[in-house]
Amino acid sequence: MLHRLLGFGFLVGVACATAEDVDTSKTGGKKTTTTGDASPGGTGGADPSSGGTSGTSGGDGGSGGGGTTGSGGSPTTGSGGGTGGSGGTSTTGSGGAGGTTGSGGGGTTGAGGSTPVDAGNDGAGQGGTGGTSGSGGASGAGGAAGATPDAGPTGLSVSYVVLKPQPTSPYVQCELHVKNTGTSAAQVAELKLRYYFTDEVKKTPQIMLNWSYLCIPGNCGNSMMVTSVVASNVPPATRADTYIEFGLTSPHASLGPGESADFAFQMQGPNPATDVYTQTNDYSFDSSKTTPSLWPNVVLLQNGNVAWGAPP
Repeated sequence: MLHRLLGFGFLVGVACATAEDVDTSKTGGKKTTTTGDASPGGTGGADPSSGGTSGTSGGDGGSGGGGTTGSGGSPTTGSGGGTGGSGGTSTTGSGGAGGTTGSGGGGTTGAGGSTPVDAGNDGAGQGGTGGTSGSGGASGAGGAAGATPDAGPTGLSVSYVVLKPQPTSPYVQCELHVKNTGTSAAQVAELKLRYYFTDEVKKTPQIMLNWSYLCIPGNCGNSMMVTSVVASNVPPATRADTYIEFGLTSPHASLGPGESADFAFQMQGPNPATDVYTQTNDYSFDSSKTTPSLWPNVVLLQNGNVAWGAPP
């Protein structure tokens, strides 16, 4: 890490080349609990028209739903043959296997019980029709783009100018301008700036100060010293695993309203011929800012607290 002296002004003008979701009367074998007489309820025989052997007390319930058409009685009415083939007291109406398509007398749709109803009992109700699906809500409109940031609550801001706008470059170079547009002064020594970048070179960089001064209205001749330290950003962020932190001091100790601390710097690797930075991968780099522009991607700290900008 290198330390260098730089001159700084309160509004940080940052310019750097730091290299986006039925019972309708089921006539066919209505359920009955009458036991009839004590005689066996008709065994139904082996003939498929017979109601099986389950009706032990159902009177003449052996005729429930005959044939392969399930026509125990008239297939159009679905009426169960005989007295409905109730087969005794069976709760499932299994008094006689009436036909292969409809047991013990058909349901209300006739055809020998072609609809899925219980044998010899009330037919199961049909399911209700499904409701129609609701239409999707309209998508929300996109938010408006954010406005260019104003100075922070302290009245301090940073402007940036890129000096090396190339996508890749051996040199990261820009101007930074800290300006005080507030109503109270800030101590110059309380201010630090952070320039964030991605370190592809992975070698100790050399940081040089091009110029620095502290500007008061009508006079930019006040000297300012700038120091620099390179440090890892912990935890690393997208486009920002490293930052340069600049510290400021000046004989003109306070940065008053309308005053600025201004400087330009350059960073390079030990061998510019081979040590090349990819600036488009750097958080604080913007190739479009060739004139002083407010730039929150260069962060200003005052007594260790963010006074301007948005850390990555």
